[in-house]
Formats: sequence, C-alpha cells, structure tokens
Amino acid sequence: MGACLSQMIYYTGVVSEKLGINIFASPGAAHMRAVYRNEKAKAARIVTLDGVQKGPGVTVSNFHVTGEGTVLGSAALYQDRAYWEVVVVRPGAFGLGVARRCSRSQVHGLDTTKFDGGRSWGAHFRVDDDDGSDEEESRPSDPFGDIESAEGTENVELYEGDVIAVVFDQSDLPKISYFLNGKEMKSKRIVGGVKGVVFPAFVVQGETMLNIVFSENDFKGNVPQGFSGIVPARDVI
Repeated sequence: MGACLSQMIYYTGVVSEKLGINIFASPGAAHMRAVYRNEKAKAARIVTLDGVQKGPGVTVSNFHVTGEGTVLGSAALYQDRAYWEVVVVRPGAFGLGVARRCSRSQVHGLDTTKFDGGRSWGAHFRVDDDDGSDEEESRPSDPFGDIESAEGTENVELYEGDVIAVVFDQSDLPKISYFLNGKEMKSKRIVGGVKGVVFPAFVVQGETMLNIVFSENDFKGNVPQGFSGIVPARDVI
C-alpha cells in the first residue's frame, strides 16, 4: 500500500509540474513533497532509452527499438566497466556501440545507420534472409543469417531470442567487446578511438526490432567479473 501511495504522489506531482502547478507548496504538504522528491530521484536513476536523443525515423516503445536510425541510452557511461544486453526480436541490420550526445540542433544527425568513428563507435551486424546452407540445424528456430563486422563477415547465425551482450571497458584504453549468448565474438572487438562522454547507442534499419536490457535483474547472461549494469552519474562514487 505504501509503495502504491508513493507512486500515486509521484505521478500526481509530475502531471502538476507539466501544468505549471505546485500542489505541494502549502506547509501541510511537507510530507507529500518529501515523498515526491524521493520518488523523482529514484526515477532519475533508472536507465532507459532517450526519447530526445534519437533519429526521427526511430520508434521507441518501452525498451523495444524499431525503424531507421540511431537512439541513445539515457545515462552516460562514467563508470570504468559497464554491461548491457540486446535481445534480437526481429531480423534486420543493426549496430551496437556507444556515441556522444547531440545538441538539439544536431539531433537530426541521428538518422544515420552507421557508426562514424568520430562521434560514435561500434560494430554493425548484417542479417541475411538466406542462411546459405542446407546443413542440418542444431537449433530449432530459423537463423537470421551472418553477422557483419568491420573486419568482414563472421559466420555466426542469429536466431530469434539470441542475446548480444555489450561490454564497455574504459579502465585503460577504451574497448568494446561483444558476447553472443555468453560466448565472446573476438572478431568484433573494438579497441581505442572512443573520446569524450559517451552513451549506449543502438542503430536499427529495415525490419529490425531489438529489445534493450539495462536492468541487472533482467540480464540473461553472466556479467563478467568487475563489470556491472550502467550506473547513472549521481550514483557513481
């Protein structure tokens, strides 16, 4: 009951702020004001997809991403070692990496479907409709095809529900590593080049649908030792 009441106070406060009304201004509302501030602070610590930092052709619904372009996560990567996951929901071409945030006048630039190595860094995954093989499959569902990296095409097949983990390490030279269902994809490792404060970045195009997982409680894979889910700036010590 207490949690429900706190959430009710929080959402009432949010609506009131949007309407330009301070419903907690009276001295008798001190407790409600404190509850609202506490709930607002907790909400700010939840990592989501940024509704502003996205290309005009990108659609974000909850934590699902579709459309054409790039979208950033809401929290900057200040910690030394961060981990997040992406579940492949629907086949298509996509990219996973990090990028610097754009100013409001530059947001249109997020319509790009490529990491440029200047403001964004990451690996691109190309999914073919034809798996190109008549061999017996060891897995029950239809493969999405090959995975394309900067070094060429890696012969790894993607299936619906596969999990790609993105592991970002900036304890020394910035490095991005990728794991497919717990196994490192060594040919897709990206070392160096990352500059400035960056955010998780997701590129989609075609029929791609990705489900982004930031919550440690929902991770499907084992987080490498020394890494953790993304910690918002106010919680980084």
